[in-house]
This record gives sequence, C-alpha cells and structure tokens, in this order.
Amino acid sequence: MAQVLNSKEAKSDQQLTAPKRLILIGGGKGGVGKSTCARALLDYLELASLTTLAFDGDLENPTLSRFVDRAEPLAAQAAQGFEAVVRAMEQGKASQIVADLGAGTQRHVAEFD
Repeated sequence: MAQVLNSKEAKSDQQLTAPKRLILIGGGKGGVGKSTCARALLDYLELASLTTLAFDGDLENPTLSRFVDRAEPLAAQAAQGFEAVVRAMEQGKASQIVADLGAGTQRHVAEFD
C-alpha cells in the first residue's frame, strides 16, 4: 500500500532524494544569454523546492550577481578557480549548483576534472 505524504513531507522527501548536480553554463562569446539562462534555471530549481547554490564566474561583468544576491564569485578564468565549487560540492551545501561562467572560459572547464 502506497503511503500518501502531505505537501510539506513530499518537499522534504524530494530534497533528500534529489541528485546532486553541478550545472555549468558557459560559452565563448559574451551577450548570448548565459546569465539569463542561469537565472531562469535557479528560479526553476527553487520553485521545485531544491536547495541551490549560485556562482558568478564573470569577474569583469558579473551579470548573475545583479539578479541573484547570494551568487558567489568564481574565478573561472583558470582551472584552479573552480576550487570554491569543489569545496561546495564536498560540503554538500546544496543539491543543485549552478555556475554562470564568463565568456571565453570554456577552455578552463575542459581542464577541470
């Protein structure tokens, strides 16, 4: 017999079973909608009651930080800059981590493993 959960219990159960994800949004060119996509994705995940953590990897023009106050800076211009993301994953700070990368950072993501 299936157990019926009330909405509060369902949300709690969903957070416990949600897979941990790292979502990197990047590309080689500026002005193509990377930050808009990151913001929409964060809004969607939060509406789904998932815990999220946001990183803004564009230090020269931190667009995501304009819309998401809690977005942490990310030095995405070098592979070593992703250490903050790795720490957040290891510490289990959120079930979903979204990183909005600056233009031209895709080559550093390829070096990240």
